[in-house]
Amino acid sequence: MSIGVSALLFALLCNAFAQESEPFSDVFGDLEPTSQAFETPVEPSKSEKARGAAKAVRPKKETSETWWEKNKNIMGGTLLALAATSAGLGYWQNSEATSKERELRNIFNNAEKAAMVGDINSYIRHRNAYGRAKEDLQSAQGLRNGFYIGAGVFGIAGAVTFFF
Repeated sequence: MSIGVSALLFALLCNAFAQESEPFSDVFGDLEPTSQAFETPVEPSKSEKARGAAKAVRPKKETSETWWEKNKNIMGGTLLALAATSAGLGYWQNSEATSKERELRNIFNNAEKAAMVGDINSYIRHRNAYGRAKEDLQSAQGLRNGFYIGAGVFGIAGAVTFFF
């Protein structure tokens, strides 16, 4: 579920920031007035004419925006979406690790009972299952820790992009 929400958030952010026109023009359509009353020309005042003439004389400034200045909001949103996705995957691996830990305790208890009864074959079977379950548990714990670390790194990087 977290992956879907993150993907939706990412798509909305990319759509809003990537469009050069109005970001929601595809939703609301063209909002230009259609009434004839708004189309009567109005003569600009003398001060407006003077400002227009001054603008025509002034040289245009070249924008020296770097790639980062143009795209930092997109990068920040992307990094925050990755942080949310990583946190969701970490939460999922945490529940996996918890269930594998319960399974490991069950196998250990069954092996202990088999050893007390003296059933060597059952004990060996449970001992081998315990080894596999322990490897699965360690794998789930390692993935959980990795996803949580990734969520923290992506979250901090995403937050920092909005300030720099």
